[in-house]
Amino acid sequence: MQETTQRKEAEEKRRASEARYRTLFDAIDQGFCVLELRLDAPDGRIDYRVVEANPAFYDRTGFPEAILGQWLREAAPDLEDHWYETYGRVARTGEPVRFEQRSQMLGRWFNVYAFRIDSPEDHRVAVLFNDISDRKDQEELNQLLMREVDHRSKNMLSLVLAMARHTASSGADDFMERFRTRVQALAAAQDLLFRNSRKTVQLADLARSQLAHLGDLIGERIEVDGPPLALTPDATQALGMALHELATNAAKYGALSNETGRISIRWTLEGDSSTGRKFTLSWLESGGPPVAKPGRSGFGSTVTTGMVERTTGGKVSVDFAPAGLAWRLSCRDAKGVVG
Repeated sequence: MQETTQRKEAEEKRRASEARYRTLFDAIDQGFCVLELRLDAPDGRIDYRVVEANPAFYDRTGFPEAILGQWLREAAPDLEDHWYETYGRVARTGEPVRFEQRSQMLGRWFNVYAFRIDSPEDHRVAVLFNDISDRKDQEELNQLLMREVDHRSKNMLSLVLAMARHTASSGADDFMERFRTRVQALAAAQDLLFRNSRKTVQLADLARSQLAHLGDLIGERIEVDGPPLALTPDATQALGMALHELATNAAKYGALSNETGRISIRWTLEGDSSTGRKFTLSWLESGGPPVAKPGRSGFGSTVTTGMVERTTGGKVSVDFAPAGLAWRLSCRDAKGVVG
């Protein structure tokens, strides 16, 4: 009787301990899983499967619960090799490792701590991790913004020279006054972009601010047309940079580098919130010097294409037609654009 009672008490304590462990395991807001490594797979490569995982594991990775117990070489064939190599090294050496790594397949960045558990021959590794994609995206954006500040400062001289050329072409009598006004407009354009970084900005205001240094050409050689549309802060920043870059290139090489070229800036917003709104923005040049595609892609294309696409979720097309540059942004879902 005494032995049976002691055994039952021990079993109850074990069940209570397991219940506490499961409660804590499931409550951890970090992803946590236990991996079983196969270091001698038939094809000679390392493989592993998830044998235990908390709810945050599935939420942070996007893996379905059906992945549990599946060998990942087969269940997730696009998963990058570096995961297998890192966990295999931990299983072999027993040395824990902490690192930050992006998974292209999952589309996320992770901060990971991996360590061996159980006996070495079990080849089991525990992994604790966080999804740090938002932080990494912000770091990348900050780096891009710093590069943009540097790029803009280098472009500023070209813009001022272009303003001087256009101002001088209209006559020398009021050159200083007109030139001073244009320089002030250029400064005001920068103020608008950064002052409204935390609230919506009308696209028409943004377009005019980025072309303010060429203000007397708006309505004559520069056409700005589209419905009232409030941009999100991120879209304001990205499209402001893109319009600035397009204007700079037009003044240096394109339609605004001569006395006859024209630019048409147009945008549309179609559909409604229930069916999804489609947004399009176009920058079309004509009448300028013949256009040729540049031999290489520089930082300007990063701003006008890469940054715009990533921020708005849209697609940019650029046509270096001989008649003039044609730049277009199309967003099937305008959520990343309209505030």
